[in-house]
Amino acid sequence: MPRFCRPLLLAALVLIGCGSPRKTAEATLRKVGVDRVRKEAAVLYKNLFAGPGPAFFTIKVNDCPSTFQALSPLHVGAYRDGFSLAKMRTADVEEGFYVIPLGMDVVPTSKDRAHFAPLAPGIYWYTFDL
Repeated sequence: MPRFCRPLLLAALVLIGCGSPRKTAEATLRKVGVDRVRKEAAVLYKNLFAGPGPAFFTIKVNDCPSTFQALSPLHVGAYRDGFSLAKMRTADVEEGFYVIPLGMDVVPTSKDRAHFAPLAPGIYWYTFDL
């Protein structure tokens, strides 16, 4: 191979490996399994919201179910209707998975600063404007 082609080949390989954060996250979700994620979310939800308490709080990633940890979130938020698993955050936007626990029929509604796109039954890609 000519010497001048090597940098071009290396650059092409780097670009191929650089998918969008969402596509990479979706591939990991498929590997972990949607049903497993939702089942573990249901157990976590039951343990967190069994009694009265706040409508939102954050959870340490290390205290989350193994399926949540396998999705490598930056942080996890617990809401009364599901869990946010942040995959990307800038000063203006946060994006990631929004998981509805198995057994809940909630469909998150997009609003001014929160948008939800379905990925699988009970799993959405969220975008929160900060």
